[in-house]
This record gives sequence, C-alpha cells and structure tokens, in this order.
Amino acid sequence: MRKKSFRLVWMGLAGAGLLSACADDVAAPGPTPSASRAIVYRSQPGRRLTLPSTAAPSAVVKEFIRERGRDADTLLAAEERYIARTGMTHLRFEQAIDGYRVVGRYLKATVDDRRELVDAIDHLVSAPAGRLETRRVDERHALDAALVHLGYQLATAPVEIGRQGNTARYDRGEVFYAEPAVERVLFVDGAGGLRAGFEVRTWSRDRNLLHHTIVDADGRVASVELRTNTDRYNVFREDPGKGAQVVVDGPGAGNAESPIGWLGGGAQTTINIAGNNANAYLDAKSNNQPDRGGTAVVTGEFLTVADLTVSPSTTALT
Repeated sequence: MRKKSFRLVWMGLAGAGLLSACADDVAAPGPTPSASRAIVYRSQPGRRLTLPSTAAPSAVVKEFIRERGRDADTLLAAEERYIARTGMTHLRFEQAIDGYRVVGRYLKATVDDRRELVDAIDHLVSAPAGRLETRRVDERHALDAALVHLGYQLATAPVEIGRQGNTARYDRGEVFYAEPAVERVLFVDGAGGLRAGFEVRTWSRDRNLLHHTIVDADGRVASVELRTNTDRYNVFREDPGKGAQVVVDGPGAGNAESPIGWLGGGAQTTINIAGNNANAYLDAKSNNQPDRGGTAVVTGEFLTVADLTVSPSTTALT
C-alpha cells in the first residue's frame, strides 16, 4: 500500500520529530486486527428464537444476547427500522466498551410484530476482565503515522478544527475530499485480544481513495482498509433472463470508463447506492425519490441475492 516514491513533509522541528517517529513505526507494524467470523442465529420453519413479548424490540434482542453470555450493556443502537408491510423490525447495534467503539463489531437482528426474535448476527467481542491498555500517543501522532504509511506528500500538517466525543477532525485543505478524522477506538488483534488505538479516516481528492487506518496505542499502523477500491457487486451482467447473478469487482480508480471508480461520495445504503455515473435506489412510493431507510454499507460489499419472486420492497437481514 505504501508508495515508496512519496514521503510526508512537515515544516518545523517539532513536525520533523513526529515524522521520524512515524517512519520508524511503519517499519515495525502493530498487531493485525482480527477478522473472526460472526455467530448466526436463525429461526426454524414455523418457530422463533424467543417467545412473544411486550418489551421493545431492542430489549428483546438484548435479553437474548444476555442469556448467551454476552454483555448487552456494550450495545449501542445504530439503527431501528420498522417495515409496516411485513411487520418486521430490523435492528443494528454497534459495540462500545469503556466508552470507545470497537471497530468492526456489531449485532444485527430482526424482530416480528409479536416481538419474537426471528434471526440475529452476533459479531461482538467479550469485554476484558482487567483494565485496557493506555494510549501512549495522541490523535496528531496517529494521523501522522497514517499519512506516512499511505504515502501522502503534504507541505504543512492538517490543522485540527474541532472535536466531538472521541473524534478529532482536521482541515481538509487542497488534498482531501473530506475532513480527515481520528477516532479513539478499540480493536481486536489477531490473537483475539482487545487493544486501544485509533481509527484514522482519510479521503483523497486525487484518485478518490478512502482509507480507514488502524493505529495502535504506540502509534504503529496495524492495518489499512481501502474502502473505494475494493467494492464488489452481485449483479446480472445483462438482465435476469440472460443468466444468473455473478459477483464482480468494482473498477479501480483511474480506469477509462469511470476514472474515480463506481462509488460516489457520501453514505451508501442497501437501498440507495450512489456513484459518479448512476444512482440506483428503491422507490416503492413511485415518487422518483429514494425511499428512506436501508442499512448503511461501509465495506463496499453489495452482495445481496435478488429474489425475483417477491416485491422489490421486501427486506431481509443481510
């Protein structure tokens, strides 16, 4: 990922010291985050995972998880969407421990109109018994480490312009499409341990490169995820009458047909995908406007299998 022809240039003695430290860190990468598989709970035909309830859908989900030894208090509600036509409520939770988001950890679930749990996907991590490690560097050092690792060449360091919660934001200047952001987070390393660190989010104007870089507590780059150049789609190459769906890779930046790739700027969801050439969306109301809702897609993985026997507005847990 790192381009050897590039280097980060900071003006001033203090910046030069940071640059030196970051360059050393790149040579000694931090612990690689874990990509352990999720636990999937699905109902059997004619049965549900829980009994009918008068509790709120979120409470039904949390109790189910708590009974399986999970700490339901670490769940943060990210989305709750009721589909009137089906009577189903779709919920998505993120996970936070000691006030810090755990990168890549979540819980998804579906509850029916009798408040019975239909299915759930558990991709949570257990909270550690002791105290978490202390971060030995700050957001500025984490940003510097990420920029060095990604090969950015800047004349001056981005200036911090504000903070909200655990996230610091920096001036985008002429190089970035969006403001670089550094969030204090937790991540799971390859051995399954929970580590303190930072998630650095950068989005370049040149080549439309959106990177999420994990930097550990010592300021070492642990991993880099390129979000705009690894998108995949489950598509009909021509139309449903001329072959089955196939998974194709989105074109990388710099191709002749779509120079900045397929995905455009802004949020993508399961029912509203925007690119620089087209906008594909659900329009159940027939008003030529994208319907509200949908689940956020932050991985670039658009792999839903089309069921042409049901209404286009039918929603399933994915």
